[in-house]
Amino acid sequence: MQSKQTFTKLLEAVIVAVSLSADIHAIPTHALDSQLDVRQVWQNETNHNSSEAVNILPRVNTVNVPLQAYQIEGQDAYYVAGFRGHRPGYHAGQSTSFQNLHQAWQIQYADGSRASGDVARDRVRIGNMAMAGFPIGMADTLTGNLRTSRDSGVAGFANGRRAATRTGGPAVLDALRDTGYIELSMVGIKLGRGAHGAAGTGRLTLGGYDATLFHGGNDMVTVHNTHAGGLWQVTLPSIRVGGTTVAHGTGILDTGAARITTSPHDAEAVHARIPGAAYTQGVFGLPCNTHAVVSFRIGNIRWGVNSRDLVGPAINNQGTVCLSQIQALGNKPVGTWTLGIPFLKNVYQILDSDNNDISLARLA
Repeated sequence: MQSKQTFTKLLEAVIVAVSLSADIHAIPTHALDSQLDVRQVWQNETNHNSSEAVNILPRVNTVNVPLQAYQIEGQDAYYVAGFRGHRPGYHAGQSTSFQNLHQAWQIQYADGSRASGDVARDRVRIGNMAMAGFPIGMADTLTGNLRTSRDSGVAGFANGRRAATRTGGPAVLDALRDTGYIELSMVGIKLGRGAHGAAGTGRLTLGGYDATLFHGGNDMVTVHNTHAGGLWQVTLPSIRVGGTTVAHGTGILDTGAARITTSPHDAEAVHARIPGAAYTQGVFGLPCNTHAVVSFRIGNIRWGVNSRDLVGPAINNQGTVCLSQIQALGNKPVGTWTLGIPFLKNVYQILDSDNNDISLARLA
């Protein structure tokens, strides 16, 4: 399963950037083979739109422009925004290989934010891996939270199961494979911890995985991706609080989601089994010192979420009730889950686009 050529990068804090949606629209990832300048993403981050993105280099051209911050998502577009006061960006006029195709593209997120513009081709570099004529979306128009984001764009690492991305080209991982930079369209992900844990523990591998970071054997499971549209989805035969099964369904793995989200019905079922949990001011809250055990069965293994990962910032003046990191979204049907950062910090992920498989393993 491991590629003979992989590109691994140790990150300073965590490897994920934010999703601007209120729900999914992010999976993995990015990787580099050179040192990154990284801004910390704290363990208890709860607001998608204020989480900080990792400064990464792909630069979409080869001229000397500032290091750019790209969001890392599992959607299927690679798009860039221009320079704007508070952030670096892409300047088409400085690229000798830029070609505007004058084809419209757009993406809209669950919070209503939207990016749109023309599709262009240019040379995209990821570390020392350069892809000529790669289709990119020019984010000429940004609305909602995208307007104030410090991020320079989105590197979409979908699983390549769609015939073409919304910008008309291959998924980034597939393109790296097809150009010979990596042998397999595969990514291995370990999320680091900011507030809880040592910095420098996040790691991402393009083209394979890092077997030193997880346990195999009975502590690992491989399941088929059940999503047909480019995301990464698993079947959840049961979700438990303690020893009680409260729900089941499907879950999308989303490294860009700050929380675990589900339908109002399922969120209520979970919190009804947690002592001291309550619904207040439109959100679910938990005792800040909760030791609740929430677990998700995937394959033949039950994957627990560390109780500290269920707890967000305090939402009462006494500091005794904290925001739950499991929240309801009104537009999610019963049985649908997004397993965001609170879940994914507890596992190692291997996303295999070639075989359309997902492997999860317990961290070493």
